[in-house]
Amino acid sequence: MSKKKGLSGIIATVLLVMLTVAAASMLFVFVVPWIRDMLDSAKSCSNLQETVSIVEGKYTCFNSTATKLMVRVNEGAEGVSGFSVSITSSGSAKKYDIKNGVSFSAISMYNGSTSLSVPDVGGAETYVFNFTAESVDVAPLLDTGKTCKAVNQKLIDCYLA
Repeated sequence: MSKKKGLSGIIATVLLVMLTVAAASMLFVFVVPWIRDMLDSAKSCSNLQETVSIVEGKYTCFNSTATKLMVRVNEGAEGVSGFSVSITSSGSAKKYDIKNGVSFSAISMYNGSTSLSVPDVGGAETYVFNFTAESVDVAPLLDTGKTCKAVNQKLIDCYLA
């Protein structure tokens, strides 16, 4: 006669239920907050979709030596600390994060100042880049450091504007 010992059916069922509860708890502890953060982040950008825009016309164009870009900050831009500008020329792009007081050797304000400033809500500013470009992307930069979706504009020759 052999004496075999094994788990009873009740103990095996209890262990499986405990394992399932532990797995569900880990899911709620780690995954749910991560998803909530991702949704909050996406919501912050969706509310700001139209806050930064490119103004078409004679202040958004290029000539043989420079590119002018006029950017407007529209109503509802609370939480926007600046904007990211990506300038495309000859198949390559250069990116600049424009914030108050920042300066780049390749960019100046329309009035000649090298200390850049972000327009007030409802206002617009023109930036002059010391190179030519074909198109420009402008995206809001949030106070949290996140960059939202960009708007794109093909540039025209200043003589045609």
